Amino acid sequence: MDLGFGFGFRRDKSWWKSSTFLMDGNMPSVNVDFGRDRYALANVGPNLVVNGDFSSGAAGWTTDAGVTISDGAAVFSGVAAGAGMYCTLSGIASGDIFSITYTVASWTSGQVRASLETSRGASRSAIGGFNELIIATQANPRLFIQGVAGSDSFSVTGIIVRKLSASLGPELVQNGTFNTSLDGWTDGSTAPSAFAWSSANGGQAITSTDAVNAARLSQSVSTIAGRTYVLSSTGNVTVRAGTTNGGTELLGLAAGTARVFVAAGSTSYISVTTVVNGATLDNVSVREVLVGLGPELVTNGGFDNDLSGWSPLSGTDITSTWVNGAMQIVRGAGGSSGAPASTTIALIPGRTYVVVAGNVGAATCRVALTGGQVFGDGSGNMDVAAGATSTKTFTATVSNSAVLLYPAGPSATVIMNYVSVREVLTNQPVQPVRFHELFAMSSGAKTVVANDNTLKTVPANSPAFDYTGGRRLLLESAATNLCIYAVAIESWTLTGPASVTNGGLCPDGVNNWRVVTDATTSSVASANQSRSVAANTSSYVYSILMLKDPAATSNAQMVLQFNGGTTQNCRATFDPRTCTPMAVLNCVSGSIDLGAYCLIWMAAANNGTNTSLQQLLLPATSAAGAAGTSQSTTATGSVSVVYAQLEVGTAPSSRILTAASSVTRVTDVCAFSSLLNLCITTPAASMVWRGSVSTSVAGQGFIGQAGGNTLLKAAFGTLSAVVLDGDVQNVDPSVAGVLPGTIGAAFGWSTGARALSVNGTAAASDAFTMDRQMPPLYFGTSNGMTAGAIHAIGAFVVWPLKGTNTNLQAQARVYA
Repeated sequence: MDLGFGFGFRRDKSWWKSSTFLMDGNMPSVNVDFGRDRYALANVGPNLVVNGDFSSGAAGWTTDAGVTISDGAAVFSGVAAGAGMYCTLSGIASGDIFSITYTVASWTSGQVRASLETSRGASRSAIGGFNELIIATQANPRLFIQGVAGSDSFSVTGIIVRKLSASLGPELVQNGTFNTSLDGWTDGSTAPSAFAWSSANGGQAITSTDAVNAARLSQSVSTIAGRTYVLSSTGNVTVRAGTTNGGTELLGLAAGTARVFVAAGSTSYISVTTVVNGATLDNVSVREVLVGLGPELVTNGGFDNDLSGWSPLSGTDITSTWVNGAMQIVRGAGGSSGAPASTTIALIPGRTYVVVAGNVGAATCRVALTGGQVFGDGSGNMDVAAGATSTKTFTATVSNSAVLLYPAGPSATVIMNYVSVREVLTNQPVQPVRFHELFAMSSGAKTVVANDNTLKTVPANSPAFDYTGGRRLLLESAATNLCIYAVAIESWTLTGPASVTNGGLCPDGVNNWRVVTDATTSSVASANQSRSVAANTSSYVYSILMLKDPAATSNAQMVLQFNGGTTQNCRATFDPRTCTPMAVLNCVSGSIDLGAYCLIWMAAANNGTNTSLQQLLLPATSAAGAAGTSQSTTATGSVSVVYAQLEVGTAPSSRILTAASSVTRVTDVCAFSSLLNLCITTPAASMVWRGSVSTSVAGQGFIGQAGGNTLLKAAFGTLSAVVLDGDVQNVDPSVAGVLPGTIGAAFGWSTGARALSVNGTAAASDAFTMDRQMPPLYFGTSNGMTAGAIHAIGAFVVWPLKGTNTNLQAQARVYA
């Protein structure tokens, strides 16, 4: 079964080097080809796990009781909590950051967790592929795969560990080393307990408690929602990261360790709470994980111990001093900005750089670059609001520039926690990776057309690759098959009389198809059933997977008849020999050729008053080529039906089997993994989405953002238009006349610039900034696929810089 583990790269290890992927001379940092089962990613190393697919049995692994190897998986059978298996990894240093991926192939009970020694990942309790980021806290650690809850029963395979080419950003915690005081921290202890400063170990925080009332210490740090951070500390108290003061919504960090968390907002709270007397806390650190960026160019941009490397000038109305790991800048009432604090950085003309600055003060700070450097939005400044973090990009035109910091207005004081300048790295080496390293599926079981035109059922939470028209990742919204007895046509109402007999084995290898026959020359035979529907204008699609009959002498007819208000008769006639649509009445219709089989369908909308819908199948009507209204009483013949489906929509979705009642398939949610999201955090990028869109749905998301927002979507007004969103503006770049259909959408953004091209159109652009949270990202939306949406995705490509409009237009081609 094609579960999309991504082995295609083994056939061609250099496919991603093709010049067809160039964007302004740059190769992609993410290159996904679902159609060819190929996945490549920059800034990651090779897999460090030997025999992670257990093709060599248990070689390289040490297993506990209850763990066996079978059929390429490690099978856990009722193991105790903490029991499992481990292997030792080499070439790892403490502080290295890793991506860990594994697939839970089966699950019965309990939980599974991956750990690098004491650096633990999340606990999982479902079938599917999982990816997480973990920081090593010691050299050459053991990788553990363990049960968590006790009596854990599941199987695991596809274990992959890759070192990231990552660095850590500036320190966000003020006075996390407690060198001389507790300044920068808030003591929220309940008296008589308290935190106090101690000179031991070069300075640390220590508790004084009565063992009943809690000692509490906290600090808020500026973060960016969706970005990844490392929290670490020493001492013997648990450190929390939360969205609320004292909360553990983001992370609970065991004493003296380091873990990765993803920020949920612009402020994250770091706190400790303990009733232990004499507990110590030291070296508290929060730093962003950076991928795809070069080394830090600003000397002492974190102001950790002093202002060395900076050149504040005296004799003006601006002064700067060091305060608790930050630069405090005071501007007087004079109209002149005076001489700001500055430091010089080395640049390479033509290269693109990212500037990030954090302001923990109460006034806006201005960041500027000398030498005529202009940010991507066309301005010469970057204003950092009070208590905020700001990011902009610029392309260097000089080899040296000074970074300037000063309050944006007179009579103001700012406190800059850090300022950073790094190069955006392009054309980085890439590694072949696998599907679950990049994407996480949440879905029900789904039946798709396999590469041999048979029907295959894909397990829940697994990628479904459908081969109708070529291999594609199939993503669908929730759907309900209103047609009961989808296979057992003999349970429908039969008139005429029609007869139903079992045929051969269906292409799913489980059910038998049904032969529906009209053998009488005196009446029209049919199989039909009626279903209740809402009195609205929803469209319904009726589809049948049937076996072609080269010897057929008459046509089959499908009928949707709406009743209850003003009766509507909608009909579509098909040639059973080829499944070619012959004629239609009051509907749209189509067919999909699947070799020996075909999917025929028709769709029509209720007029808003009818409350009953009758679906009919007439196995024999008139001779080939007759009108869709023809119902010959003398025609005889048969139709071999694999299954029937009736659902809300304008195009048929994948098979949903039913018996005596309707059945609903849940929506697909395809989330970008922690690893993939981390690789798309720069403030500039280009992307390409190539695939087919089966339906016209207002606002349907192609690439989603947090909170149900969208980066790329269909328009709400002009349903044929693709829109580049990602911000709060009312008007967005769009390209009309392309939906539904097969599309290639190429789009890019940087600070103050966006552009979109679809199917080779001239790029539509504007000067707005993507100001919605990004990442995390999704195919579809964060809530799943938009109701009625059906997407078959062939490729997805990402570059770390915004391409020119000309290059975006060149990349806006359909999948081939």
